[in-house]
Formats: sequence, structure tokens, C-alpha cells
Amino acid sequence: MSFPEYHQTPQDHRSAIILVHPIGGFVSKSSFSQIWAELKKVKEVPIGKDNRSLSIRFVPNYPIENNEWGDFQLHRKVIGLICLAQHNEKLTGKDLEELHSDLRNLYDSTLLDSRLVILGLPRSPLPYKNEIVQTEKIMTGDLVIDPNHYDMEQRRCRVAIPDLLDRCNDSLKQIAAEMSETTRKTILSYSDVEEACSYINADIEAMCQSLFYVLESKRLEATKHLKQPSLIMAPFERSTAVIADLETRAGKNRFMARSRKRIGDLCLLVDLPHEAVIQFQASLELLEANGDEFWIGGALEGLAVASSFVLTRELRQSSSLDGNVKRNSSFSNTGRSSPGLLLDPSITLHNSFNHLDLASSRPKLHITFDEIITRYRGAIYKYCKFPAAAIIEMEASLKATRLLIEHKKTKMATEFLHRVAYVNFDDISYTERVERYDVMGDLYHQLKFHRKAAFFKRVAAMHCVSPALPSPAWADCYTLLLKALPGFKMSFNSTDYRVAGHASGWPQIRVRVFHELIYAARQLGDNAAIVRHVSLCLHTMYKYMLDHEIQELVHLLETYTKDNRDDGLPIRNSAGVLLPPVSFSSIPLLRKFELLKLPPQLEPHKQKEVLPSESVFIYSPLNFTRQTPRSLSVTEYEFGWVQGNSGSVEISLFNPLRLELKLKDLSLLVEGVEFQPHPSSHTLPADSGPHAIIIMGVPLTHGTLKILGYQMTLFGVVSRCLFSDLPHIKQKVFSVNVAPSMPALHLSSSLPKSPYMVTGGDNAIVTSAILQVYVGEQRKCQILLKNNGTEPITDLDVTFESEKFQDLLTKILVIDMTAVSASLPLPVGSETALTIKTVGSLRLSDLPSDMLLTPHGSEQPQGASSALIESLLKVTYTGLEGRKHLYYRESIMSIDTVLTPSINILSKSLKSVDKERCQAAYEVFNESNMALRVKSSDKSVLLKPMQSEWVECRLQKTACSASVDECKQCLEESVCLCWESDEKRRVGLISTDRLDWQPAELDTLRMRPFSIVGAVTKNSCSRYLTGQPINFSYTISNTSDKSFTDVELRVVLYQEIASSRCEVDVDTAYVNIGPSHHTIDKIDSGVSIELKSTVAIFYSGRYTVECQCLHNGVFIPGVDSGLSILVT
Repeated sequence: MSFPEYHQTPQDHRSAIILVHPIGGFVSKSSFSQIWAELKKVKEVPIGKDNRSLSIRFVPNYPIENNEWGDFQLHRKVIGLICLAQHNEKLTGKDLEELHSDLRNLYDSTLLDSRLVILGLPRSPLPYKNEIVQTEKIMTGDLVIDPNHYDMEQRRCRVAIPDLLDRCNDSLKQIAAEMSETTRKTILSYSDVEEACSYINADIEAMCQSLFYVLESKRLEATKHLKQPSLIMAPFERSTAVIADLETRAGKNRFMARSRKRIGDLCLLVDLPHEAVIQFQASLELLEANGDEFWIGGALEGLAVASSFVLTRELRQSSSLDGNVKRNSSFSNTGRSSPGLLLDPSITLHNSFNHLDLASSRPKLHITFDEIITRYRGAIYKYCKFPAAAIIEMEASLKATRLLIEHKKTKMATEFLHRVAYVNFDDISYTERVERYDVMGDLYHQLKFHRKAAFFKRVAAMHCVSPALPSPAWADCYTLLLKALPGFKMSFNSTDYRVAGHASGWPQIRVRVFHELIYAARQLGDNAAIVRHVSLCLHTMYKYMLDHEIQELVHLLETYTKDNRDDGLPIRNSAGVLLPPVSFSSIPLLRKFELLKLPPQLEPHKQKEVLPSESVFIYSPLNFTRQTPRSLSVTEYEFGWVQGNSGSVEISLFNPLRLELKLKDLSLLVEGVEFQPHPSSHTLPADSGPHAIIIMGVPLTHGTLKILGYQMTLFGVVSRCLFSDLPHIKQKVFSVNVAPSMPALHLSSSLPKSPYMVTGGDNAIVTSAILQVYVGEQRKCQILLKNNGTEPITDLDVTFESEKFQDLLTKILVIDMTAVSASLPLPVGSETALTIKTVGSLRLSDLPSDMLLTPHGSEQPQGASSALIESLLKVTYTGLEGRKHLYYRESIMSIDTVLTPSINILSKSLKSVDKERCQAAYEVFNESNMALRVKSSDKSVLLKPMQSEWVECRLQKTACSASVDECKQCLEESVCLCWESDEKRRVGLISTDRLDWQPAELDTLRMRPFSIVGAVTKNSCSRYLTGQPINFSYTISNTSDKSFTDVELRVVLYQEIASSRCEVDVDTAYVNIGPSHHTIDKIDSGVSIELKSTVAIFYSGRYTVECQCLHNGVFIPGVDSGLSILVT
């Protein structure tokens, strides 16, 4: 046999071969493919009411040489033929019948039935259905195994045919002959391919049933004429005349044994494996007696195949029972086992055509799987003695291998498969060698010997392009190399090569296979596949390649991608295999990925809860929670990005190659929101790193942005590197909350920059300013607010904050939001002015010492020091979309206020001027370095630096019932001291609210409840003599709004000595003539009482006589100012 069938299985021994072949040349490939697909659905054809069936094997072509081996193994014969033809005007029906006849004549020696299928004609009815039914009715006899003809000693079985076979044999032969003649001319026609696909299986099943009955008749005929054997020889035996001898006893027994072997083959074809075992066993005993080695091998193989069928059926039947199947007692008692067949003599085997259950009446066979394999080994051993039967030997090894694979006997399967590689053929072609190694690779793969399977696939690929071939089959070579990849632990998915530790799968072999794949793809001209293979090789195997090899691959990659860039999308190569994109995730190697925050002033903040504003200032349309930017929490991170604003990330890359890498179009891979990347290009020097690279992009919508990886173009290949494929990046997805579009506010001022504050960092400070203010100075400065964003500013809030001096800020700086509130909403590109006013209600003495500065040196007095007060002007704002989703932004301006001393109050005094007015005097001191003019309501003085002066200010007294606090408040409100400088055009207030006044001093501000007007009797010279009585009269009035009781009046005398006065003791320096004390029980509001008193003074001098008032024993000062007299 010249053409081996590498896909032979044990099942093929019971399969009838039907050749399906197109004729005429007008049948398209698509039409043939559709009909072929429908025919392949027919695996077995059930026969009538019997449990038997005919197994079918359709083949598109079959060598004549292989058909000749049908005498040795009947399943190798072509017994059915189906010719496909397309109706055409150029070919008449007669022409098609002639073509059909010519093809049929090639297989005429074995052909039993045929069909001519014509497409394009109306459908023909199913032919010869009546004849098939008639055949079923005739073949209804009893087939009996006569136990008297079975010799248990010799373990032989003879099949006896009853008289029924003699009665029906003539009719059976006649109908089989008629069917053989008529069905050869049967024509099936269909209007189109769709109709053919719908009905051809049913029509062909009728043909298969006729084939079954013909085979069955041949089996019965051969059984009847078993003692009259015919010449049955293998093709290679026909050239030797020594075997063809039927005259001798030995020759007759030899061909009788071969005939039994043929009957066994027929039993397999007609689905009688039990009978086949009997026939093969009987044939084997006769063949061994005659020493027919080659046919012994055939009998052993047939016996192994039939036994495997029987064993499989018995296992299926036993598994379908509900309980354990009990063995027959006759088998239990014998205790004997035979590698062949054991029959119970009491059982009679009836033919299934007698409507009996043939399975229940068949003898029980004791067959083990080891016996089947032993018979296969024996058959192969016999075959190997005959070089002409090398193909038979190889096919038997393949069948045994597949049987063992089915039963999961891996070790024994490898033994049989190993023999296939060493079977020698005469004049074997390279195509057959390729197919043999390909099949071996498939079988090793089924055995899970993947590396050995890959080895044979690769050997087959190399044979496809052998130098001895005139036209190498590069396409087949490429396809086989693709199939070999899994065995070398290779795939087209780059992530499969990521193995911890050392690489597995022999890296050097991998590199070699990659080179072979690349070369084969180049021979095929598949540029896209070349780029994918080179990229994958470079990406996964660069660690195991020399520098010049890497440079060659890089040059090759750049050459093929120069005109056609690899876009990184899945493609199909010339073999139809899907090649996924290759991402250079290891060239360069990413070690670090970090999300970068937006500038602090552009960072969005999420409003947590709505609370009333604690601002002491003002206009607060947004009730934001008072918190620092760091304490804000967003959905995914402490920060987020904003729609329409550029976001950025930082990556750290290493270049592991000893050549320069030029990265182009480096951008981010994202999902979740619409994103506009900003590609960038970078160059990485050879064997260097880390390189910090910034990648930027703009989210165009709001939501949750998921960053999956990055994208770049390297060597002309677009690489989409996902974090899930990078082992050094633990986090596989980076999520960022993107806030809706919001305005962007720019702060600016004409004030100089502060040298004490550094802008930037983690806070939102965008600028700084320093404000030099003299204590008490009043001035205004403006902060410009400009909307540089894309959305109008609808809400805005401004506050001052200080970490240490929040309480002091309101005494220095005040915000005026009048202009800002009038300009809202602030359009895009517009600006408005925020006014900040300075006030003078804070003194340097109120500040702690650590805030004081000595800019001119430490030798200056403490009073000349300045103070630095740090504060933050925080502007919180948002737009329409931001307010809707509760997002806002913050811009902060650092304002450092340098408080410089101006006018300080060193001392103060308060005295009464009259009943309704008093006078406050302040000693002011100029601590500044310039001349200042201090003004009050009564006086204006010019003070040079470090000069002091008293300044008076008259004010109205308060009510007599005013408290101390009310008196102090009246003093602060009534006194207005200011200063101004002509040189620097500065104006300020002198704060008096923090002066420490004693209660006695503040009492001067109160008006008295009583008014006393005194008078003295004057003489002509306006002086009085010592000892002379002096008459005084007093008018006492209640000037308050309430009545008083228990009011006491007394006259007291004071002597004035050297600008001071002292009280004179009564009875020593003077004497009262009459009562000196007067008591008033009650005096109502507005009532006046007159009193008189007479005093004689003993010593000369100037005296003051004062009438004092006591209420409930408590002295009320300031009621009477006193009368001055001169005594001589």
C-alpha cells in the first residue's frame, strides 16, 4: 500500500467507505462543501427494526492502490460511490452518466452501489424503496450456533446455517444481484444546493441500507461456502506463486483460515462484533497452525478491534443497569479464564431477523483490555516482518495509540506511538512525512506530552521546506510552526510569558522558533504577521538575546513599520490565526506611576455638609464647611480633576536595552469619561533610568475616570500597556473623580510681594502681598479677581484666616464686598475689585513678644519695634454646574501685615470742668520715624519723632446713674484722637479703647444728682476779719429723675496752702455759729431747699467753704465746688 491513512481508528474496521467525488468540472467548491458537510452528518444508518446499524465513512478521494488491500482488510474497500454533477448545457445527461461510469469502473472490483447526484434538475423520488423492503422481509430466518459443532478442547467455533438459509438464499442472491445492477444506474436530482442539503441524507440512507443488505448477503454466502475457499491474497503476495496452491491440504486450510478472517471483517461491517470475535478466533487458530505470519497479524488486529467493540458494548450495558450485574453461575464455578472466547453450551444464538433480542442470547465474552493490547502488539510484531506491509504496521500502531488514549493508558500509548517514527517506507514523499509527524504531534498533544508534540510539529514544518523540494510549502510550514507554539509554552499573548523567576520552556529554543516563524512569514509576504512576531520576540526574549540580535530585530521592525504602522489592533495572519496586539510593557520598563494633583487653586473640593457660615464678614452665598483643603474627602482620592482642565500623571521608566529608545505619542489609556490625551515624545538613552515623564490629558466630561494604562509608539508599533499586565504596579486601575466644569479665579494686587511667605506647596496660595500699616492707620487697597475659566462665577465667598491671630484680624483688616457682590455672576474674562480696609483698633502692646520685629537692630527700644501678622485671604467660589453637584474651588492670597508703631498714649487724666462737662487729657508720644500731627476736638499739636505732648479733649458728662462700663463707653465714643502725616499722606486713629481707667476717674464723667448753689454775705472790702462771723446760704436742688431720702448736708472748711488745700478741724481753726449739719428726710425730683450757716474763722488765710452732701451716709463728691474767702 503506497498511501498511508494516518487518521485511521479502530472504528474504521466497522465503517463502509463511500467515495464522494465531483465530476463534470462545473460543481463549485462552495456547493461541494455544503453537500459534503451534510453527508458528514451521517455517521451510522440504523437498519430496519433491528438494533444493528451500518457505520459510514465518506472520503473525497481514495487511492486505487489502497483499494486493492481490501482483500486483506475488508474495510479498506470502496463499496459505495456518490458522484456530484452540475447540470449544464455543455454536458448532457448521457455525458454525465459516462463520467459516472468511468469513475465507477475504477473501483468496479469492490463497488457495491453508487449514486449520481445532479444539481439543477427537479428532485427525483427515492428509488427502489420496494426492493429494500422486500429484502427485509426475505431475510427473516434464524441464525443458530450449533453447540455440537463447537469443540471446547480446541477452542474453535463453527457457524451452522439452518435450512432457512437454503430456502431464502436463491431469492436473496437474485434480489442482491438486481439491486447491484439497478442501483448502479440510480440518479438523484435536486433543483439547487439548498434542496440537496435538505433531502440528500435521507436519500443516501436508503443507499446505505441497500449496501448493508448486500454485505449481509455476502457474509451469509461466505459462511455457507466456507469449505470451498477462494484465493484471497494481499497485493504483495500475488507475485509469489508458492502461496496460491489450493490443491494441497495445507494450502486449502490456509485459504480457509483467510476466508474466516474475511467473514470476521464482514461481521464487523454489518455490526456483529460478537460473531466477528468468533470468526477471528477460529481464523487465528487455523492460521497459527499453517504458519501464515502476515495473515496472523491481520487476524490478531481484527480480533483486537472486535474485542474492543464487544468490551465497550458490555461496559455500556452494565453501566445502564440499576444495580450490579450478577454473573452466570456456570462462569463462577469453572474458575477458568481464556484469552479468547468462552461460550455457555446451553445458550443458543438466534439470528436477529427472528425478532428476538440478539444481545440477550449472545454468549458472554470474557475480554480484558490488556488482552486487546496484547493482540495489537502481536499484530504489529507480525507486520514488521514484511517490508511491504510497513504502512499496515504504522496504521496499526496509530490505531492502538488512539485506543489507549481513549482509555487513558498514557504509558502504553507512548510505546505504540514511538514505533510510528521508526517505520520505514519505500519512496515515501515529503508530504507523507509531514503528515506523519503532524499526526504524531497531535497524538502526543492528546497524551499531554506537549513538548514532544511541539518537537514533531516543528520537524514536520522543517520537512515542508526541505531543500530537496522544488517548491517549498511555506504556508504549511508556517501553519505547523503555529501549532508547535503551545508545546514550547509559547503563545501570541505577551502576558503568558510572565513567569516568576527564570523563564520556562527553554528560552533559546523559543528564540529559534521565533526566528523560524519570522522567516516563514517573510517568505509568505505577510508583513502584518512579521511585525507581530518580531514585536513579541523582542518584547519577551530580549533578555536571552545578544545585542546584535536585538539590533537586527529592531532594524527589521522599523523597516516593516516605516510605511505601514502597526496600529495595535487584533489581526489575522495568512493561516487565519488571530494575532493579538503586542504591547512593549517591558521595553521600557515602568517602575512607578503617580497621579499628580491639579494646582491647589484649581483643585476641586466636595462640599460635605451645609452649615451656617461662621464668617464675621459678610457676603457668603455659599455655606461651605470651614475646613482646610487637605481635610476635604472626595470619592476616590483626596483630590480630583476638573472637566476641561488638564490633568497629569508622572511615570518612571527604565530602558533595559543597549540602544536608544524613541517613544512617540505617549498618552494615557482611560475609560469612564470622555478624555482628550495630549501625546508627547521622549528619548531614553541606552541602558538608563529612571526617567521621570509627565503625561497629560484633558477630561471632557465629568464622572469617574479610570486610568487603565498608557499608550505609546515604539519602533513603529503602537503599544497599549495595561497596568494589569505590569507586575511592578500593584494597583491595576487608578480612579480619579472628575468634577464638572468650573470657573478659574485669578488673584492679583498692586501690593508688593511678601518676603516672608513662599507660595505653592499643598495649599492654594497663588500669590502673596505685604501690607505695611502704622498703628491706627486707615487706608484702602484692592485685590483684583479675574475669571480666567470657561464658566461664569455665580457664587463667591471671601474670608480672612490666621492660624494664631484670628481674633486680632478684625481689628486690623476689614473686607468690603460691595463691588464684588454687585458684579456677580462674573462672566468669563471679566474682573472685579475686592476692597480691603485697615483699621486702627490694635496697639503693639496688645501683641505677644514673638510677633515683634526689630528691622533696624536690637539696640532700639521695645517701643520702636514692629509686628508681623500673617493672614490668608481665602476666596471660595464656584459656577452653575459646580453648585449643582456641590463642588467648589479655593484661591488663597497670603497677606502679611507689618504693623509699625505711630502714636502711643503714655498717660491720661480726667477732670470735671463744670456740672455738665469734663475734660480728658492724654499725653501722646510719637514712636514713628516721621513727624505726625495729632488732632483732637480742642487742640492740634505737631510731634516730631520720639516727642510727647498733652492733648485735651472736652466732653459732656453722662447720667449720674451710669455704670462704670457705660462711663468707659461714653469716654471712648466721645474722644476722637487722630493723626496725619503730610510727608507720606497717611491718616490714622489713636485707639483709646484699651486704656485702663480707674472707677474713681470714670466717676468724673457722671453728672451729680444734687445741685448746690452757695453764696456768702460780702462786706465792702471783700475780705473778712478773724473771729468775724461770716454768713453762708445754700440752695440744694434735686436734679435727678428720682426722689432721695436720708440726705445729710454739712459745711466743711479747707485752707489753701501752696497750691494745695487741707481740711481745717472744727473748734480749732473755726467755729460754727449755729448747726453745722442739716438732715433732709426726703427730697423729690426737681425740689429745691435753702439752708443757711454761719462760721467764725480764728486764723487768717485763704479758705474754701464747701457744702458736702451724703446720701445714706455715703459721700457724693462734686456736688458743690466751694466758696473762696480771704480772712485777715
